[in-house]
Amino acid sequence: MIRLKPLRISLRAIKQKPVKPWLLILPVESEAPEGRASLYWGQCQPGSSSSLIKWGQLDPHSAERDWHALAQLSQQSRTVLLLPAQHVSFFKVTAPKGIKPKEWPLLLEDVTPEDPDNLVIAALKSDDAPKHDDALEQDSDAVKSRPLSLLVTERDRLAAWQGWAQSLNIRLHHWSSPLQLQPYPETTGTLSVTGHPDYWLIKSPTQWLCWPRALEAQLPPQWHDQTWRIHWDSQHGDGPDQDGPYQDKQQSISQWLALMAQQLPCDCPRLAPLHQPGMSSLRRWQQQLKCSDRPGYQPFRRSLLAVALLGLSHWGLSSAQQWQNDHSSAEQRTLALAERDIPSQQSARAIRQRLAALAAQQQRQQQIDASLNEIRAQLPASWPPLAQLSVDTDHITLTWPQDKPLSAETQATMAQLGTLAVSPTTVSLQRPLTPAPSADTATTTDTATTTDLGTDNTMGKASP
Repeated sequence: MIRLKPLRISLRAIKQKPVKPWLLILPVESEAPEGRASLYWGQCQPGSSSSLIKWGQLDPHSAERDWHALAQLSQQSRTVLLLPAQHVSFFKVTAPKGIKPKEWPLLLEDVTPEDPDNLVIAALKSDDAPKHDDALEQDSDAVKSRPLSLLVTERDRLAAWQGWAQSLNIRLHHWSSPLQLQPYPETTGTLSVTGHPDYWLIKSPTQWLCWPRALEAQLPPQWHDQTWRIHWDSQHGDGPDQDGPYQDKQQSISQWLALMAQQLPCDCPRLAPLHQPGMSSLRRWQQQLKCSDRPGYQPFRRSLLAVALLGLSHWGLSSAQQWQNDHSSAEQRTLALAERDIPSQQSARAIRQRLAALAAQQQRQQQIDASLNEIRAQLPASWPPLAQLSVDTDHITLTWPQDKPLSAETQATMAQLGTLAVSPTTVSLQRPLTPAPSADTATTTDTATTTDLGTDNTMGKASP
């Protein structure tokens, strides 16, 4: 006969962990300040009769105990930082199956001009938008892809708010936009709307819009022509049930926080921890996961240490082998350089010929400069600027523009310098150069060169 032992179940095993309340922090400023900021906060308990438990308002002049109380609430709650709606974008895209999170920026290249490296992109796991009959139709292309809802904001802005919260000992867990905590429209052709003092927050099943109140007349027709279901308006009450204005601003904000609290729990993106200088990647990962508090961590730590030691040993052996190979290659290169002959006589002769050619070229340049200086000394100061200079093997030719006939004295002076050629518009002077160096001292042949000097007026001489 088989005896069955009674099944004992511990109450601790079936005891559920209490659900933490949510804490919404709604800054008033768009940019994170260096010190305290103006903000609204509300603590919510999803599932209760009244989702909003308590709420409050803080500013830079609030008492120290009020800021300390907010920091304590953030340690006991799931804190959500609600960035201003105008700084958070929502995209509903079609992504191929198997796409990785690091490839999400590729889906936004055509819809946002921002640098993908400066964006924080989070995918919303759940989508509470109502599904219509036409959205259920799928084709062959839809089978190979899937819809993806992305929430996007600037990385620097989010990091600045994280640093601000860390300086005040406020613990942040999630980030989001007030539009995510706004109800979706219930019927087709209806828009969900809330009225901020400065702008309208409009939500459709597939799009979010933050539009300034001052530009309401320029609202696109696809948003303006549909029926607006105003859930809350800071200026005219909270929709159809309350048409008059609020008694005060605090009542208005409390109604807005209560409206957002009704949408919790919500799939808000999680915040990645800020990078702390001086802390290794392994230490940050260990601190984030709190591995030391998890059961069974000791065997995992031993396995991780063994893997690290094996990797370190493999790296050491690979480095030693690489160093030995590099050392052998260096020795072979040294021996190859030592075995090379000194420059041959043919190479030395080519070097001497090259030096002689350079010396001849320098001597020829000196002869050209001497001829130009001699011509410059004989020309009057009113002589027009030089237009063209040509040098060939034996002669130098200078050309000037001329709009009036030359005097007899000027022609006689220039005739003494060389051969003069006069045309209706130009005057040319050709002068022989000193013969070029002989062939045994130079191996290169000079070719004719022509230089257009434009408006260079360096050939004039001052009048006596």
